[in-house]
Amino acid sequence: MSDKLVEMFKEKYPLTPRGYDRVSIYPRGGGTWVERIHLDLVEKEFLKFQIDKKPLADISSIKDVAKRVFDDIGHRHYTLKDQGNLLDILYFEPKGIDDYNQSYSNHFIEIREPLIIPKIMISTGNRGRIKLHERQREKYFQFVNDVYNLFMRNAKKRINFINLKRKS
Repeated sequence: MSDKLVEMFKEKYPLTPRGYDRVSIYPRGGGTWVERIHLDLVEKEFLKFQIDKKPLADISSIKDVAKRVFDDIGHRHYTLKDQGNLLDILYFEPKGIDDYNQSYSNHFIEIREPLIIPKIMISTGNRGRIKLHERQREKYFQFVNDVYNLFMRNAKKRINFINLKRKS
């Protein structure tokens, strides 16, 4: 169920030290009927780059993560503009008729630009099936973690570069 995935995210990404909730759901208090999971994965390492607005990732690297994680399910990417921000959408297109493939029916993952802080929304049930397959739940979790790690790796590289530059 979607509620299990929400709990996995809340355990991995707890409240920030200042009490900011990085995981929210729609509808609020939805129990097992979670339609959308919103992840705003704020970290102090990412906040340093909000000033210069230089992205910590690009769409092609996120597509590579998706291709690696969702290697057993059909999907496509497209970009939309929403209130001046670009959204990268990973839309699932199940090819098979088995339970696992159909559990992705009408699901999508949205990543909001600018790509400075990972802002990810997983739509699991507003038009599709709300019951997640166990392997599907693990893949959603892995995808978010891999995108988060991509941002963190790039932030740390950039911080190290800046510190080296200051020392010289």
